Amino acid sequence: LRLISEKDREINPEKLYSNLFSEYSFKETMNPNAKGRKILNPYIQNYRTCFMQILFHFYNEKNFTKAKFVLEQMDKLIPENLYPYRSEKTKQKIDEFRKEMESKE
Repeated sequence: LRLISEKDREINPEKLYSNLFSEYSFKETMNPNAKGRKILNPYIQNYRTCFMQILFHFYNEKNFTKAKFVLEQMDKLIPENLYPYRSEKTKQKIDEFRKEMESKE
C-alpha cells in the first residue's frame, strides 16, 4: 500500500496511521541532547506534515477521538520546544485544532 495513491493523490489514512505509530521511530526526535538534531530538522517538517494530514483526515471524518490522539502524539513525538514550527500560519492552525479538540471532549 502507498501512503498516497497515484490515481487520486489522496493519502492512504490506514497506511499513514500504521506507519506513524508502528513503523517509524521517533526516539531521536524526543532527545534534547541528540547529536544529529540539526540534521533531523528538515525531516521533522515532513513528519509533522504526515501527522497533520492524518489529523485533518480523522477530524473531517468526525473521528475526534483519533484526531485528538494524533495531535497528542505529534506534540509528544515532535516537541515544539525542540522543533519549533517554521510557519506561524501552521502553528496557528494546529492551535485552532487543539482548541477545537478541547471543545469536543
